[in-house]
Amino acid sequence: MLGSYGQPNNQPLFGWILVAKDVSSTSSALKKPLDYTLVWNSASVKVSQDSPGYVWLPKAPDGYKALGHVVTTTPDKPSLDKIKCVRQDLTEQCEAYSWIWGTGGDSDPNSFNFYAVRPSNRGTQALGVGVGAFVAQNGGTNSSLSITCLKNTNAISKSMPNLKQIGALLQTYSPILYLHPDEEFQPSSVDWFFSNGALLYQRGKESNPVKIAPNGTNLPQDPHTDGAYWLDLPADADNKERVKKEICKVLNLMYM
Repeated sequence: MLGSYGQPNNQPLFGWILVAKDVSSTSSALKKPLDYTLVWNSASVKVSQDSPGYVWLPKAPDGYKALGHVVTTTPDKPSLDKIKCVRQDLTEQCEAYSWIWGTGGDSDPNSFNFYAVRPSNRGTQALGVGVGAFVAQNGGTNSSLSITCLKNTNAISKSMPNLKQIGALLQTYSPILYLHPDEEFQPSSVDWFFSNGALLYQRGKESNPVKIAPNGTNLPQDPHTDGAYWLDLPADADNKERVKKEICKVLNLMYM
């Protein structure tokens, strides 16, 4: 194991976590931690919980890095065999990006927070690989992290297209849509739609739609709820027209 997985407990399980096995001839890619540091526990937190949770940060040997935390339900330190640290040259800098939970509310930078992490350098030539773990720390997303991500040692193939080539491919082969001047439903990007008025409706609760988070984290995750939820524009006429007109403005800017 490289780290424990974490997510909000008001959603079905939807994430993933990588595990690793050392197949190198020297067996030096992975090593056990030397010790653990307790970074946080929920024993004194006044929230509904089945049992207290204890979050531990592995202390990596020299030349190695921790890629995640270990979570236990007792104050006893975990076994040193519970997790592995990764050789430093196989790791890459990562960053906190998606808030999971915190003691002070939604990503309060003055409180203790749990975040999902991802490689800091991302793109077609980037080598960082997220392991699906979380980071637990005081502060917000700008705080320096105590863990890292994996690093792909094999460079991205030179046969992969660069951004300029990808742009040329899209320009050549992307479909062209012609919309009628009276078309009521205009296209927009998902991010823009979520941030500018899209609402999540639930069958039986149509009068109480929910605003969608910009990154979509509060969208239903259960695959067995087909037909129970749908997305739509704001219910009131003024806001509905506002979003429609803003979409048209965005489209005009895109095609100018």
